[in-house]
Amino acid sequence: MGFGSLPLIAAAVLTHSGWPVWTSTFVWCLAYTALLANAVCWTLWIFALRLLPAGAAGMGTLAVPVVGVIAAWIQLGEQPALVEGVGMAMIIAALAVLAAGGLVAARRGAAAAGEEPVLLPVID
Repeated sequence: MGFGSLPLIAAAVLTHSGWPVWTSTFVWCLAYTALLANAVCWTLWIFALRLLPAGAAGMGTLAVPVVGVIAAWIQLGEQPALVEGVGMAMIIAALAVLAAGGLVAARRGAAAAGEEPVLLPVID
């Protein structure tokens, strides 16, 4: 996250138009975003990596934009534009291709070993 913030700092310096107004609302929002939200996200990511293979956990993170747009549509009534709908369809299609490829590879590996493929349930 430190390396990712370097381009943001450079962009902020290059487009500097004034310092932020440090109100109590701004401080609380910044603290929530920087501390609580990031801490929860990193904890959940580590938890997912412990329970799932890295490929499965990575595929789950690719679905986050789709879930965000759909949640905004349901909760806030923000109807996605056509370009957003096309983007979500492309993400879903890519995830389907990756999942199908993973299933085919698992079956080939099991067939080469002379075993039936084992599908494990997702642990909640």
